[in-house]
Amino acid sequence: MRLLLLLLLLVLMANLISAADVVVSQAWSRATSPSMPNGAVFLTIANKGDVDDKLVSVASAAAERVELHTVVTEGDKKRMVPVDGIPVTAKGATMLKPGSYHIMLFGLKQPLVEGQAIALTLTFAHAGAVQATATIAGAAAMASPAAGDDDDCKCCVPK
Repeated sequence: MRLLLLLLLLVLMANLISAADVVVSQAWSRATSPSMPNGAVFLTIANKGDVDDKLVSVASAAAERVELHTVVTEGDKKRMVPVDGIPVTAKGATMLKPGSYHIMLFGLKQPLVEGQAIALTLTFAHAGAVQATATIAGAAAMASPAAGDDDDCKCCVPK
């Protein structure tokens, strides 16, 4: 019986993923004006582990509420919709970017100012909590100041 329990424990441990297996990089957001109540965060999540994972929530002291979203196309219109999680495949990466998956910050407690940064806690189904810092780029930015991106979606750009 002990041998069976030990084997079961080893199998379960082989399927675990740790926070060290998940790497968050190029986290950024756009500067907002004082009249803008909401913002968005974009980043890349790399999963170095052998097990698929899923980003299930994000928290930040910068906003009253934080949600995971994606953009869907209906006819010739694009709109944001909340999602219950964002998949990150084993040995793969998922990019959160304008026009795709992203993190919404609702009820900003103060405007996001270019050159400053905000702290985030990303929670994954398997890896648990991972800390990240998002740099605030200019209001019209379409990519992290650290990487190029020619995505032309303007769904989150201030008017």
